[in-house]
Amino acid sequence: MRELKFRAWDKVQKKMWRDGIHISMNGSVAATFGIWSPSTALVLEQYTGLKDGQGHEIYEGDVVEDYMSDAPPVVVSLDPEGHFIFDQFEYKGFMELVARGRIQIIGNIHENPELIPK
Repeated sequence: MRELKFRAWDKVQKKMWRDGIHISMNGSVAATFGIWSPSTALVLEQYTGLKDGQGHEIYEGDVVEDYMSDAPPVVVSLDPEGHFIFDQFEYKGFMELVARGRIQIIGNIHENPELIPK
């Protein structure tokens, strides 16, 4: 079972909060930086349970690439059923690249919108 961890993009402060985030059963978010009711001020992003080739945790909303190929970067996302999607990579192929240390996080959709593939 993978560890359930979240980070939060604060739309108001334009800042990514990476530590101390806890979600209650009613959906409110408690964190070291404050308490929010469910709202649109925060965008919660879930940890995939995977790490890139440099040991960084891969979260939903991260832009990643296979740095040993010419393939375009991809955005890690969740489908409606809660499964992680890695764009043009099939799941098994992506997992193989992760195991080989070839996946690298190059940014995320909030702090680096210019990296989002068109």
